[in-house]
Amino acid sequence: MRRQHHLGIQKHLGRAFEWSHDSRQELVAFLQNRGWRVKLAEFEADLEIARDCSPDDVVLSRDSDMLAYEQVVTIWRPVKGGNVLVYNLPDVLSAIGLSRAQLTALAVVSRNDYSRNVSSLGCSTNLGIVKRFGCGGKVHVDTTSILMNRVYHTTISIYSVNDNEDAREYVRMYLECQEVVRKNKDRFDFEAPLNVFVDLKQTAAPALPHDEIPPYRTLHDLYSSLSNIQRIDSERQRKQREVTRLKQQ
Repeated sequence: MRRQHHLGIQKHLGRAFEWSHDSRQELVAFLQNRGWRVKLAEFEADLEIARDCSPDDVVLSRDSDMLAYEQVVTIWRPVKGGNVLVYNLPDVLSAIGLSRAQLTALAVVSRNDYSRNVSSLGCSTNLGIVKRFGCGGKVHVDTTSILMNRVYHTTISIYSVNDNEDAREYVRMYLECQEVVRKNKDRFDFEAPLNVFVDLKQTAAPALPHDEIPPYRTLHDLYSSLSNIQRIDSERQRKQREVTRLKQQ
């Protein structure tokens, strides 16, 4: 069994788990009885967190999508050992050289909970593209270079954004970028993540037919079976190495 098969099932197992509405209501009641203020989100919880967030609040989350919301300033990301990584957005923006609206646009056009990225244009590549766009009214100009006594004119689109920056405008310029136009075979317009990250609005998506979704128990049993096979195989290889070592002595 290839290790990638094992990891693939482990990665997607959680997606098949369905947490019923009744179970969620029971958890809400349990927490409220212990003095917690709880809001049951209709859709993704990060949207409700962003709506309620003020500049002095701290968001505790492992979800990188939280970086996309303009309302979020400080994020604590839990890591191993009970520690947290602290992301202060002004420091993050300074380190990567983006404005707040540019970071939101980067999150919109890169893979997120609401949309895939354009094929072969991952987050790192998109960062370079978004950085080409001027912020605060600054623009990039055409350049001319001289090499081996020949003059080369480098065509660079000139972008300008008003002081009142808008992530939607950055996404529009991204979609008009020739590199993106060539690769955007699926004609992504990123309206779904824009509605969420910029407008703080979300609507329900059509449910998949039940016969297209493997039951959680089926995937769980398959994962357990593969885990057991991997454990037995690892033990067999260990014993084989031990026998070989003894023969060599």
